[in-house]
Amino acid sequence: MSKRGQVTIFIIAGIIILVLILSITYFSRTKVTEELKIEEAGKFKTDPFVSFIDNCLEKSVINGMYLVFSQGGFYEFALKPEVFNQLDGQITSFPPELEFEIFEVESENEILQVPVYFQNKKVNLPLITSIEQEVGKASRSFFLSCVNNFETFKKEGFTVEMGNPDIKITFAERTLVELDYPLKITSGDEVVEIKTFSTIINFNFKEKYEVIKEYLNQQEKDPTDFLMGELSSYAYEKKFDFGFKQFGGSGSEILVDFSYDENLREEPLTYSFALFFNWTGLVEEAEFPEDEIFKLERIPVWNIDKPGIYTYQVKAVGEGLTFRTNPKSLSLDPNTGLITVDTTEFPNDEYLYYVLVNDQFGHESTAPIIININVNTGNLPEIKPIARQTAKIGEEFKFKVEVLNAGKNLFFATDSYLFDIDKETGEISFIPQKEDEGLHSVRVDVENEFGKTWQRWELEIK
Repeated sequence: MSKRGQVTIFIIAGIIILVLILSITYFSRTKVTEELKIEEAGKFKTDPFVSFIDNCLEKSVINGMYLVFSQGGFYEFALKPEVFNQLDGQITSFPPELEFEIFEVESENEILQVPVYFQNKKVNLPLITSIEQEVGKASRSFFLSCVNNFETFKKEGFTVEMGNPDIKITFAERTLVELDYPLKITSGDEVVEIKTFSTIINFNFKEKYEVIKEYLNQQEKDPTDFLMGELSSYAYEKKFDFGFKQFGGSGSEILVDFSYDENLREEPLTYSFALFFNWTGLVEEAEFPEDEIFKLERIPVWNIDKPGIYTYQVKAVGEGLTFRTNPKSLSLDPNTGLITVDTTEFPNDEYLYYVLVNDQFGHESTAPIIININVNTGNLPEIKPIARQTAKIGEEFKFKVEVLNAGKNLFFATDSYLFDIDKETGEISFIPQKEDEGLHSVRVDVENEFGKTWQRWELEIK
């Protein structure tokens, strides 16, 4: 046989072998693919379970934060009302391992219990990791109630075997939530197992914790006075409300509330704690006469949009009233309660002050006053009115802030954490995420060489 014939035979044999290999591979893959299709077709979808659990998880963690924050970062120390009624005083001790004292106040047939963060000139603040753990514990209780043993799914023919849920909370720029919850779900002959879930809640407690920590450090440096001015400054700078109420013969036991209105629920989220000072004999506690009335009326938001000098009369009822503000930079007549604002002394901005009123019996009442100053003498940029805007999750949102008397060298800024604004053009562009869902109050500023004006508007993400 010639060499050419041998080469031809080898080529033919190679082709045959190649065809066989390709055929085997094709049928093998076809068989595996068909098996996968059969398996996938046989498995029921777990999407309804995952959506149900995710929804319960988010609601439960929010409820857990509301409960734990109202108790100063703790969940399980609360005493039962019947135990409280047997106590002689307002102060008891935490379990020894917690090393905190608890301050108890009875209000409207309820017992409010909070830890004492400042006492004997020393600060005692729980670690943020401890608060994370307490929120996780509280959330677990709410979560179990929410899933309710999957009774809704059981009525549809599913069998659900549940492990123990473990919720881990991490406070960062947003609240990160991880759930370890082994589930074995059976429908007919099909069985599916799922275990881990997660969600993100649009709430930055880490920043708020640092504010509490910084304030307490300032209080420790000045242990004899209640630094209400510092509290007011922090509240204004970080855009939250605070309130306080004094107890005891000299008012030395102070309950403090930090209030955050960030659309987690209809009512603001409140973080509460107590401060104890060593004040004795400063003020004699007076019995309030039954026929006397002491009241400070709510102060509405004060909007000023034209230059000039403006006055507002604080409305209060009582005997021997005296007035003051905190911070003290707001002009107020201490005898009449008349507030005066000169726009030449206040740059365009949003201001938060507190009005304090005392009567001759030693009682005190406090109310916040918000002053929005946004005047234009003609040489400042004027922002075109911005109506409520709507953005969709996962879709790019674009918006341009327009200035009616646009000039050169304009500078744009915003206080929003959702997006940045082009500093030169005023253009906004971002893609909203699931955790951004809700109604947001957004402020934009525009500045030229003469000063700035601003406008606050609403952005709904859905």
